[in-house]
Amino acid sequence: MEDTDDIFSDFEDKVKGKKERRETEAKRPQEREREENADQKEILKERYRAEKEALEEKYRKEMEVVREKEITEAIKQGKINPSLHKVERIIYISVILILLGYLIYNIGFSGEEKAGSEQAAVKEVAPVKEENKTAEANKTEEKKAEVKEAPKEEPKEEQKYSGSITLTIARIYSEKKTNATGQITQIDFTIDNGKNKVLTPVVNAYIYDDDTKELWETVSRGAYTYPIGMKAGAKQKGSITITPKTFSKLDLKKSIRVALNDTKDGFITAANDAILIS
Repeated sequence: MEDTDDIFSDFEDKVKGKKERRETEAKRPQEREREENADQKEILKERYRAEKEALEEKYRKEMEVVREKEITEAIKQGKINPSLHKVERIIYISVILILLGYLIYNIGFSGEEKAGSEQAAVKEVAPVKEENKTAEANKTEEKKAEVKEAPKEEPKEEQKYSGSITLTIARIYSEKKTNATGQITQIDFTIDNGKNKVLTPVVNAYIYDDDTKELWETVSRGAYTYPIGMKAGAKQKGSITITPKTFSKLDLKKSIRVALNDTKDGFITAANDAILIS
């Protein structure tokens, strides 16, 4: 026969085990509920953080739009210098970023903390706007002072041209070959473009005397060209190296003729001189 105390002890253990299981089963829904509540809190916190960031970004963008409109209107009315616009914009954005950092630091998870932070932001923005207005007013006054002090530019006089193109013989080089013969080797000249247009000169040289055939009066003994052209009012010096020709009768003066042509308009003018070869 089993001991009675052992029977009661086993029964008591079984009852206690059932009671503990019931209590454990009763606690499980509560624990699950607490866990669900904790998850919901985390979800709400994350949602609030995302909405807060979106609100702050929206506030920043709207403030930039308002500021751009104010600056554009001020430029149109001549209140500020357009060249200072970029500098002011950089300063303004820096101030906004500092204020946003201040808002992020002070905004909490409760509605009261958020309201308090917004009030603080309003208090901080107000003096900044006043400072900006004062700075803009000072810049406007400085700009007016600069305009008053700036010297008036004197109207430039229109350049006047003579209206004609001249050709001048500057120097004629000659040399004796023998006592009875000689040559003209080079002719220097100057062109003055008095026309109000570009001149592209071509200069030809002719040399002859009373004893030579008439043909030599029309045969070029050398040429000079300036293809890049002379600007209106410009002067140009040039030289022509003469094709060798030996002249006799050095007691006769040699006639020198240089003729100026324009590549587009043709003949313009000529210059004449006469020398003895010595």
